Amino acid sequence: MKIQSKHRNGKRSGPLLLLKVLLCLIVTIILSLYSYSIQKLRARRDNNNNNNNNSPKIYQQAALLHSQQQNSNNNNNNNHHHHRPPKCTPEQRSQILKQLTPDRCNEKYHSWHQKCSFTRATKCPDSTWIDSHYESIHSHAHAHANTKTPDNNAFVAIYVGCNKGYDAVNALRMGTGNSKYNKNTWAEQLKESYGSVCNQNKANEFPIDEEAGSVFGGSVHCIEPVKAMANRLKDTAKTLGWDDSFFVTEAAISKEVGVQYFQGAGEVGIENRGFDDCGVMKEKYPEDFKKLCVEVPLYSLDYYMEQVAKKKDNGRIHLLSIDVEGYDFDVLLGANRTLTRTEYLEFEYNWMGSWGKQNLIDAVMMLDGLGFTCYWAGSDKAWRIDESCWLDHFSWHAWSNVACVNRIINPQVARNIEETFIKTLQEEVVY
Repeated sequence: MKIQSKHRNGKRSGPLLLLKVLLCLIVTIILSLYSYSIQKLRARRDNNNNNNNNSPKIYQQAALLHSQQQNSNNNNNNNHHHHRPPKCTPEQRSQILKQLTPDRCNEKYHSWHQKCSFTRATKCPDSTWIDSHYESIHSHAHAHANTKTPDNNAFVAIYVGCNKGYDAVNALRMGTGNSKYNKNTWAEQLKESYGSVCNQNKANEFPIDEEAGSVFGGSVHCIEPVKAMANRLKDTAKTLGWDDSFFVTEAAISKEVGVQYFQGAGEVGIENRGFDDCGVMKEKYPEDFKKLCVEVPLYSLDYYMEQVAKKKDNGRIHLLSIDVEGYDFDVLLGANRTLTRTEYLEFEYNWMGSWGKQNLIDAVMMLDGLGFTCYWAGSDKAWRIDESCWLDHFSWHAWSNVACVNRIINPQVARNIEETFIKTLQEEVVY
């Protein structure tokens, strides 16, 4: 019995002993790994300290410069953010969607049929927000008997794609308060046979109180790539004695500097001529290309204003209008320095040229970074199209007009157009 008892105890003690050995081995391995990890962490810390102590000063300076640039950008962004209008509320977005419906902004309707809601809403805009601003300026000047401005504060407008010049003439009239600049006089001398899409030659002129006598200095840069049209504009301005304030340049404006083919001959006053016309003509109708197309200088807007312009206006640019048949965003991309001193901007959006591969929201966001807030521009109506108000169907490429206000350097016009936006949303209109 005892022997059997010993035999049973021996069977139990064998596995227990093996288990104890295994546990000891596991504990030993864990402790070794822990010790090794501690040593590696200490070594890495020491190496990092040595590297920091031995870093060349140039890297430390680069890090400091990067930090300063980041702080500067943050300050600029905060400044721009401070002046932004409040974000669109869900109710406002709903009202925008109700007024500018998405129904005809899709593949079922070709863009050139002009059925999209924001095409119909912005066709031939009437920018009352800018008119009222200059009416107030002239009224204030008359009340205080102020009839002159220093040269560095003189009105400056730029028309990229000047065409027949009616809008440029009216802008010069608006900015200077000088009644000699009127469209009837211009039309009689221009003698062009084609009307304008929006009948600018017949549209109301900026109102001027003839008895006020508040006339400011000012100039307009009229940039036109079509040779025949540019020559007619130059001759008209010279004959009227306006060539000291109405500067005409035969050139194309884009994001780069070079040369570009444009139709230089043919009838004067035909709109919708663009960059692509001569390229298509050269490929399909080479004989017509040789007869009609000529090389014209190609500038970025920054290069034009700084190197080419007859009058180097280094101060404020009060109005910039871009109408270049599908290459408007390209003009903006080459105008960074010009835009930073521009108060008010208008351009077209459509499906042609570069716009076909570009997105309006990208242009809007780029301009927002420069201090601009953008809107669909209608006839005394406006719809904000910043990131908070943006609707999906606005990405559809359809012919339309956009107005952007530099909220930093012209807060008054920014308030005017935002008030127009609020008023528009209260109206019962559907496009």
